[in-house]
Amino acid sequence: MKIKIYAVLASILLSACGSGDKNKNNSANTQYFSQVQAVGYVYQQANGNRLLEGQSDLQSLSPVTIDLPANIVWLNSVASDNESIWSVMLDNGNIKAFQVSSTNAKEISISPNHSDTIVQPTLVLTQQQQVLIANVFADASPYSSPVIVDKENGVRAYVATNGDLVLKSTNQEQRLSLNALNYSRVLIDEQKRLLVLSQPTLSYNHQVLGQAHQNAARISLVQTEPNLEVIRHININTPDVIEGNPLIWVDVDEDGDREIITTLSNINQGARIQVYNEDGSVYAQSTAINLSYRWRHQIAVGPFKNASEISLASVYIPHLGPVAEFFRLDDQSMSIENSGSITHSSHLSISLNVDKTLAGDFDNDGKLELVLVERNQQRQLGMYEYNDGGISLDWSLDLAGTVSSNLSAVRLNNNQLALGVGVGKQLQVWHP
Repeated sequence: MKIKIYAVLASILLSACGSGDKNKNNSANTQYFSQVQAVGYVYQQANGNRLLEGQSDLQSLSPVTIDLPANIVWLNSVASDNESIWSVMLDNGNIKAFQVSSTNAKEISISPNHSDTIVQPTLVLTQQQQVLIANVFADASPYSSPVIVDKENGVRAYVATNGDLVLKSTNQEQRLSLNALNYSRVLIDEQKRLLVLSQPTLSYNHQVLGQAHQNAARISLVQTEPNLEVIRHININTPDVIEGNPLIWVDVDEDGDREIITTLSNINQGARIQVYNEDGSVYAQSTAINLSYRWRHQIAVGPFKNASEISLASVYIPHLGPVAEFFRLDDQSMSIENSGSITHSSHLSISLNVDKTLAGDFDNDGKLELVLVERNQQRQLGMYEYNDGGISLDWSLDLAGTVSSNLSAVRLNNNQLALGVGVGKQLQVWHP
């Protein structure tokens, strides 16, 4: 189903900053809000786990397709009853939002509707049905997304361009001199603690993300209450570095304490997956690739094998003949329990977009699919499943163009999943 958007429906979802020219602000004009109903991150969950709960049968659906005036770079989504709201960051700096159902889409107001720099947005829906982008700070890094620390009062945490970690509300600001990476993701847990990469290093110069200082030598665990304060630094011993920016912060063994999953690399052995306890001790680690300048991209933690076992899904060498891997998380050796060569991948270029992948049950069969983008043409989404004979491409979704954004999915209030992707100047959304 193809829907062309001709005009903004100004009567719907008026923004907190008003309309007209006032809405065309840049990131220098701080925007405050409160009573947050839903938050949409480019990496799906605030803990970094790209796993969606719920189910849907996307194979039976025709996508809603929305034409746009420029290429889509970043995509976010949140649920609104049994519909969904999608924001798109375009490569000309304009930001648009759409309310989507299974049969149609309508453009709605979003604030701000333009950014002077291309940012990785965080989408906010308030209880007053305002649709907002949370990245409105003059000194915020455009390569990092803010997290919502306190939904009731709209308190946000973000990485500043000078490496500070900033906690900001309407009437208060706290800063922590952390030397955070400017592309680091800020993760948050139920105790309002933050996890961030810090201490940039060039000791292993593998350009996975295409940015200088793309590796880290430290993970910083930070409390926000009663004050913004470092709880612990987890220092990475040389010659290892943290390669890339994805962290996953989940309770893998269901003992009530979270573990931190990352990729460590060095010039001698290449990449391995390492899992830390929050006290900095090693919980588990995989074997290394034993080949330098090759990467492992950890994606999601979930019951891929069966309902009673938790695995980590990762893609090995996503740029050069990718291999999907599933790691056991219940032993210190972190052995590979399943792997297989694939024709799709999770990271397709030297780019900060490490979110062309996610996981969920998108065909209503009770099993999780690992969703990846076809590697060569990038015009198809492949749905891979874990099975006893290996890892197989179960089914696929053909696209109207080449993938230009991250993948985004949202669980609706009826527990069904919607999936979207930007393909050049079009947004495609499979919505039940």
